[in-house]
This record gives sequence, C-alpha cells and structure tokens, in this order.
Amino acid sequence: MNTSSVPVSVVIMTHRHEKFITEALEGVFLQHYEGPLQVIIVNDASPDETHEIIVNFLKKELPRNITVEYTRHEENKGMMANFAWALRQTRGKYTAFCEGDDYWTDPLKLQHQVDFLENHADYSLVFSNTRIFPETSWTHADMEMEIVTEDRQYLPEEIFEKWIVPLNTVLFRNDLEAKFYDLILHNKNLLFGDIVLLLHLAEKGKIFGMAAYTAVYRRHTGNVTSSTQSHNRRNKFNHLQAVIRAFGSRYKTPLVKKTLGRYSRSIATQSYHQGSFSDVAKYLYWAFRYNFKEAARLLRNNVRQQKSSNTSTL
Repeated sequence: MNTSSVPVSVVIMTHRHEKFITEALEGVFLQHYEGPLQVIIVNDASPDETHEIIVNFLKKELPRNITVEYTRHEENKGMMANFAWALRQTRGKYTAFCEGDDYWTDPLKLQHQVDFLENHADYSLVFSNTRIFPETSWTHADMEMEIVTEDRQYLPEEIFEKWIVPLNTVLFRNDLEAKFYDLILHNKNLLFGDIVLLLHLAEKGKIFGMAAYTAVYRRHTGNVTSSTQSHNRRNKFNHLQAVIRAFGSRYKTPLVKKTLGRYSRSIATQSYHQGSFSDVAKYLYWAFRYNFKEAARLLRNNVRQQKSSNTSTL
C-alpha cells in the first residue's frame, strides 16, 4: 500500500525547554516522510528563552511537505488543558507526539508506524521503545519503564498496570471523542493525560508495540514524571481510582489492587501519625477492600505500637 500521501500531525508541547527544544525540533524535521506533515508547536507561556529558540529555528528552510503551526500562549494553560488544546488543532489522519524535552532518533519512525496502521485497520495505536536519558540521579520505583522485547499486541490492562507506552513514540488514529476531552479537562484527580488517551484509544482498536528504539526520553527534575505531586501517594491513589471509574472494573487487576492496597495502607499510617483520624478510617476502609490480609496486619501492628507506647509512659 502506498502511504506517501497520508496526512500526519505531530504535536510538540513545550514549557521551560530552552535547553532541549532544538533537539526535539530537529528529530521531527529530519523525518524521512514524504506525506503531508502538520507540525503543531505549542509553547505554554515559557518564561525562559524557549520562544526565541523556536522562532530562530523556524527561519531555516524546511521540507516542502511540512506545514508548521506555532502557538505561544500568553498565559500558562497547565498540562491537561494544553494537552487538550494541542490535540484539537490536529487535522492529520494520524497523530504523533514529541514533548519539547524529548527527541526522536529514528528518521523512519513515522514512515514505519504509518505503514503499520495503514495495513492494520483493527489497530488504533502503535508505539515503540524509547531510551531514557537521565539528567539527574532521580529515580522512583513506580516509574521504571518496561521494555518492549518483541513486536506484539499489548492488552489495555498491561499498559495500565505498568509504564510501557512512552508518549514520545506513539502514533494513533486521530479519532478522539468528547469523553476523552471531558475526562482530562474536568476530572481533577487525574495526574497524567497520556494514560487516559491510551485507554480511550484502546476502546477503539488494538495496541501494537514495536521493539525498535525510536526516541529519547529525558528524565530531569522539570518533567512530569519527576514532579513531587505525581509521586504523592494520595494523588497516585486518587489517580488510579479515577481511571478505574472512568474505564471500568476490567482495570482493577490483581497487580493494580495490590498497588492500591499499598498506597492506602501507607496513607492510613501517615494519617495516623499526623492525627488525621478521619483519613485513617477512610484509607483503612480501602486498604481492607484491596488487601484484607495486609490491612489487618497493619492494624494489629499499630495497635501493638500504641499499647507499647502507653505502657512505657506509665
């Protein structure tokens, strides 16, 4: 099938990326793709030199098949609102992402992924591996990325349980519905828009992972996965609960329930030491629902510690 005329949209969202934005732009503009390419660059009111760098870059002679639409917001919209705004500007049959602090390394990334989706109408999204480039020594067990070891279909439950799909490697059918926008704009418990996007697309078709490495994901103190908010256990607990409520109990897998049980036990313990007993009751309830045995053990240990403390003060 000839895919050289298939229109594709590429979204580059950026904020405070003056150190990285040039590589992000180069990775997109060096793609060996002959079809119409709509490149949407959205600068969410960066206070640094990101704007000047983008303007200077766009003065270069660009490939004829590429149309650039650059927007600099006067006021910061925030991650979710900017995510929704950028997606609504896309007109291609397919959409790809590259955050302003990441970059693509494979010049055939788009071509290979377009070929796949054009030849597999039952798939809504294709993704690949990304290399992680750590700018700092930051790490967190919940955010270690799984590696795609072979080309295969991935079930929605798999991509919810673990971080498997890097957003900077995806290409998906541009067929988003109002449900998606309503969730990311109005559900304040959701921390990440990408998992909402992925599970929404999973309702429309299958998801395919490629073992090839096509991009680099920068891990640094300024990006989303490094933020303190995203690793606050209470926020993570509420995020997982919100996703399950939005997409159904099929995502309440044993691994997810184990994670929710661990979060709720931790929050209950923290609340106990802070004297917030209403939260103790609330999260113990969830702890017992998700893992009765571990919650009972936690309660026994706390009671023993309290008795020991009372005895020592006599």
